[in-house]
Amino acid sequence: MNSFSWKILAVLALALVVSGCGESGPRLYKAGGTVTYNSQPVEGATVTFAYDNGNFASGATDAAGKFQLIYMGRPGGTVLGKCTVSVAKMAGSGGTPPPAGEKDPLKIMEAMKNAGASTMQGENNMNTQTKSLIPAKYANASTSGLTFEIKATEKDNDFPIDLKD
Repeated sequence: MNSFSWKILAVLALALVVSGCGESGPRLYKAGGTVTYNSQPVEGATVTFAYDNGNFASGATDAAGKFQLIYMGRPGGTVLGKCTVSVAKMAGSGGTPPPAGEKDPLKIMEAMKNAGASTMQGENNMNTQTKSLIPAKYANASTSGLTFEIKATEKDNDFPIDLKD
């Protein structure tokens, strides 16, 4: 083989390696929405879209009540499908959601984990004071009454969530 052939072979090998790199997993579609409670924006709430297979997408609301979904810690949206939805906003020790506008998916997931743990402790331990700042039924996907479908047409994935007493 001459040196030109080796160069072409090296470029092809490099192209194969580079094309194999990148994030794996399902395609994500941009999705989010706005959470209001009695027609007022809800800041600092955690919104979770749960799929039947146990996977989930979540996001935290900003000062205007807006959120963007992150799928299983992967920013950029979520997968297609029907979801049951929960919205939680807790006050008290350890139960606060991530700061509004938090973009780091690991921090959001950790805050959600802590909020859930504090809620459980609050039910069983009088020393841990947590209080839902919105009706508690919305914190559980099975009692919230909220269901949405993530679609391939991203303009359809802007979900208004208006919580009521």
